Amino acid sequence: MAVSADMGHSVVGTTLNLYSHMFQEARARNCEAITKALSFTNEVSTEEKSSDVTVSSNEDEDEQEEESLGLTIG
Repeated sequence: MAVSADMGHSVVGTTLNLYSHMFQEARARNCEAITKALSFTNEVSTEEKSSDVTVSSNEDEDEQEEESLGLTIG
């Protein structure tokens, strides 16, 4: 109601009709920003997991190579 008065509209519906698209656009931008933020977090987690798998697989390969060469330590 205060916004309508500030804009010079005597009927609130006039303000809503004229400016509601701005609220929809802002909501869409906010949703997109949140989606990107959550997607980034998910990608980082996926990358961390894949690097962990790579490290453990490299360790397994090293152990297998040592065993095949008879170089077990300890």
